[in-house]
Amino acid sequence: MINAKGDAKVAVIEGLLDNLDTKAFSLWFGKYNKASSEGKEKIKTNNLLNGYVRSCEPLKKRLFASYGYYGEEPDLQIRGVYLWHDADFLPEMKEHYVCEYIDWRKIDPTNAEDRKLVIGAWTSLEEGTTFQDLPVGNVKLIH
Repeated sequence: MINAKGDAKVAVIEGLLDNLDTKAFSLWFGKYNKASSEGKEKIKTNNLLNGYVRSCEPLKKRLFASYGYYGEEPDLQIRGVYLWHDADFLPEMKEHYVCEYIDWRKIDPTNAEDRKLVIGAWTSLEEGTTFQDLPVGNVKLIH
């Protein structure tokens, strides 16, 4: 995790975005397409989240991500921001069993709205904060 607090953390993230080698790394936003029965209860959504994070264990050497659930019962949303060591979509992620249920969008580190998305995802990690206008439920770091 980024070893800084408050404005210093934002400055570190902005520095990363300013200096990101896009020939070797890429940023991605992933929004999980939940089934109609999912995202209704925090405990079940947390179990779903934990299972996904555990299954990403083999990918940890190639990625950093914040992935969590946001919102309120019965409409919890699961999403995350990923940085991985590949200029395009991480090949190993394509093989992940959940990949097909996630809407992926490549993030442009020079785009102001995308920068705001990354900063929000990587600084809004605790309950009591918000990300994309949704209250933070539980956020896991994959690294």
